[in-house]
Amino acid sequence: MGYTIKPTVVLTSTNDGVPRNGSPKPTPAVFKRLLKSLGANMYDLHVPETSFLPQLMKPGEVLLGVLYGKYTYTNYDNKLFGRGLLAATNRRLLFIDCKPLFVHYDEILYGVVSGITHSNVAFGSIVTVSTKMGTISFRTFNTRTLQRFIGAVEQLLFSQGEGARYDNNR
Repeated sequence: MGYTIKPTVVLTSTNDGVPRNGSPKPTPAVFKRLLKSLGANMYDLHVPETSFLPQLMKPGEVLLGVLYGKYTYTNYDNKLFGRGLLAATNRRLLFIDCKPLFVHYDEILYGVVSGITHSNVAFGSIVTVSTKMGTISFRTFNTRTLQRFIGAVEQLLFSQGEGARYDNNR
């Protein structure tokens, strides 16, 4: 499965709706347009994880793929499950689960990702991201976001290689 991922909305151009008052965050309308171009449907645009995602994005980060669905997150001796979002940027994976009065998010660097698997089950698909910290499995019905997400992660895993590093101060 080889895909070349090119975001259709680039958040670093001069006419992208990004406020120029020192804040690098895009406006909600621009961010929703970006998510639609990545395959998100109307339901996905209204879940709480969508509105929390821009808060986690750092300056210069480009959103390359998103995956919405039900997840099972297993790390060490904990097992979490629910509905959430897994986003692929040019620097890291972002896992977000928002509930009333509760937000859980993790950032997963590509250097700790061991692999990504995908299987079709009836009408949906299951994507499993294996890391050195645990495993995240997402069940989704949106094949547009699925293909873009898998392509983005595979492309970044192959391009960054084993020695991928991330500077948290950037």
